[in-house]
Amino acid sequence: MRWRDWSEFQVAPLDFGDVLGRAGAAIAFGTSDIWTCELGLGRRLSNRWSGIASITYEEDLGDTVGNLLAYDGLISYGLAAIYRRTVGDQQWELNAGARYVTFGDTRTTSIGADFGGNSAVATGLRLAIRF
Repeated sequence: MRWRDWSEFQVAPLDFGDVLGRAGAAIAFGTSDIWTCELGLGRRLSNRWSGIASITYEEDLGDTVGNLLAYDGLISYGLAAIYRRTVGDQQWELNAGARYVTFGDTRTTSIGADFGGNSAVATGLRLAIRF
């Protein structure tokens, strides 16, 4: 569980409002505080292999957001695998993972852009050697 206190966050450079013709306009801000919930399950499959599955949820509040947050709510699904091996006195670990995210539709306030129907795929690979 993660709490974000968006109502206390604002980035408002002095000249940004002048560019838009609106004094005091913020480039980034939050309108509603929100919880993000992630539930995961990890399992050791053998002495060398482990696996992880997770799901993340953030409620769609129907908010208009600042320019640096182009979504309102999300749901994501993740999978990862970990392989460990000892070679001599070195411990090798290879991690690979992928996450699919669908973002909630929203509109930004400062520039009035609409964001809808968006999704993303994130992947990662890490090799660690301990000696």
